[in-house]
Amino acid sequence: MDIIKNKLRDINSIAFIILILIAIITRFIYLDKTAHFVNDQGRDLLILNEIVINSKLSLIGPATSFHSTHGSLYFGPYYYYFLLPFFLLSKDPIFLTAIFPILFILICTLLIKVKGINKNTKILFLIFSIFSSYSLYYSRFLWNLNLGFLLSFMVFLLFLLFNKVIFSKKIYLIIFGLICGMVFQVHYGMLFLYLALTIVFLKKKKYLYYLTGFFLSFLPFIIFDIRHKFIILKTLLGVILDFFQKVEEQNFNIFNIFSKIFNSYLIPDLFIHNFWKLLFGLILFILILKYLFTKNTILFKLLRYSFILFLVSFFVFKRNFDYYLACFFLFYYLGFSLFLSNIFSNKRNISYILYAFIIIFVITNLHYYFSQNNNKYSIYTQKRIAEAVDSKINSINSDINKINLSALPHHDDRKGVEYILLTRYKIQNYKESRDKFIICYSRECFKKDYKLIYNKERVNVFYALE
Repeated sequence: MDIIKNKLRDINSIAFIILILIAIITRFIYLDKTAHFVNDQGRDLLILNEIVINSKLSLIGPATSFHSTHGSLYFGPYYYYFLLPFFLLSKDPIFLTAIFPILFILICTLLIKVKGINKNTKILFLIFSIFSSYSLYYSRFLWNLNLGFLLSFMVFLLFLLFNKVIFSKKIYLIIFGLICGMVFQVHYGMLFLYLALTIVFLKKKKYLYYLTGFFLSFLPFIIFDIRHKFIILKTLLGVILDFFQKVEEQNFNIFNIFSKIFNSYLIPDLFIHNFWKLLFGLILFILILKYLFTKNTILFKLLRYSFILFLVSFFVFKRNFDYYLACFFLFYYLGFSLFLSNIFSNKRNISYILYAFIIIFVITNLHYYFSQNNNKYSIYTQKRIAEAVDSKINSINSDINKINLSALPHHDDRKGVEYILLTRYKIQNYKESRDKFIICYSRECFKKDYKLIYNKERVNVFYALE
């Protein structure tokens, strides 16, 4: 019996090592040609560059999609604070982007250490999270939403590992609450997790110190608000009032979430009617949630609260925005893995169905992701565009350090190139400059009075003729 146990332990260890190696390969292969570096990415690094130049930390983060008559609501500044030490080491976009797949690999490694999860569940979770095309997409580029869900899942795993230590002292509760508040402010889409954690703390009657730490994390917002006549508070109240006034006007079917879950989390681009995707996604969600009510461990409690609260927060936050699903997919895969592990450990005669599903899942997801054309918004393409612009400038006048750069069809998609031009070539974007460049990401673009200077990766770059 001991020999069998040792062999099984060795097999599981080998499986974990192989899966981690696959995670490393799939997260870094063609990273420069697939990772986005356009609007939000360039914007955020331009802000970081300003922070370094001015030696002054920002008290607010990027703008959210919520706004009122007072302006946009903002995320907290911790996204910038997290990236800043890495930014000081290197301003290269590929270096900063590499942080995200590294975080994903750390999550996979950390999950293996959690004792409350059996080995079959861990292997299933690693397979789903590593090979998922949705996971591949969102764990391989720089964005505050991606950092938000990666760090939040790490917080979740650390809580599972060290909850006894956290509950042991008041100071640990405050520190953990502070960390939760800081990570929550990276992206508010993770609200469902922090509400779930709050419920756990309420039931343990340890909520006071946890919430103290959580609200302390909002201190930069409070300082900013005092300095700016409570503009954030006014905006927040305006957003809340606006939501309740327009909630009846929203054309939103909550059941569509389940078809999106099927497409995003399970089998992408499957040619079946959307109704069947919705039905299968709904049934599976209910079955997973039902199973999560069978045990009262902290793991099961947190997951079932998260599943329920996610549905509510999906409606409140993004409604029809598919990328909000990125906040939840790791939690879904863990719940799904727990459910499948339980089913097939009790009914081994149907284990071949699981193997068949895993094979289909892996093949379809990898094919879907890696069969896509080179990303015209990738770091590689943005660097080539910046290089072409710099080359054109040098051919005209090497003393030019300001240009008028724009992009079509979305003007903000110039930000990635703008950042590279500034940090690599010391060329600033200045709208009053006579030297005009247009980056065209659309096939329909044609500028009669402009000269084509770049035409690769389905992107054209034009320079204004004198």
